[in-house]
Amino acid sequence: MHLLFLATVLTVKLVVQRSSLDLLDTLPIAVVVQNPTSTPQSLRFIQPAEYAIELRASDGTLMWSSPGSARPVAPAFPAHSRTFAPGSTTLAVYDWNQLLGNGSSPPYGTYTLRARLIGDAPVPESSVRVTFVPPLSPSTLPALRAGEDFTLVGRLDEQRAILTDEHGSATLSHRLLAAPSGTLMLVRGFVAVLPGGSRVFNVERWAVLSTQPASAR
Repeated sequence: MHLLFLATVLTVKLVVQRSSLDLLDTLPIAVVVQNPTSTPQSLRFIQPAEYAIELRASDGTLMWSSPGSARPVAPAFPAHSRTFAPGSTTLAVYDWNQLLGNGSSPPYGTYTLRARLIGDAPVPESSVRVTFVPPLSPSTLPALRAGEDFTLVGRLDEQRAILTDEHGSATLSHRLLAAPSGTLMLVRGFVAVLPGGSRVFNVERWAVLSTQPASAR
């Protein structure tokens, strides 16, 4: 009976700073436990990770989950307890780099982020919708404001120094030697104006663009 009481009292809330953002941007995700009573409430966690965050496409496909959040097949870790004071307690703030488990980026589109607690009593899950906006064409380089962060999409040339699509190209600040050429990929960074007025795209991060799931577009 005590566990059933906990299941109806404690709730989890997922909070994001932005619901619309560029691909390859960082998304801080807060997991907040809410205790609406006037007394502390405890919950036993059945593995070291106390929470799980999942990204699902519009058709329910699981795209990504936070590290250590897989549901255990059998108890493998000693349970531990945490007590939550009345009100809201931030359990964790997870900075997701927007990369899937294989290191690629999800396609642009609208997804559902879900958070749950990994406890031995059921606590209702929380979810929010987030939209990853379409990346820009390399041809937009001349019009982009210098110093601001943007995400471009295209294919690298064989020298891995120029990003191109059907509309145009952008010269990168340095060769991406580890990146595959000819594959649709994303680069995130900012426009730098060189002496003489020419422009290059200063790459801070890059990733191959995943082509699945199409339903997330």
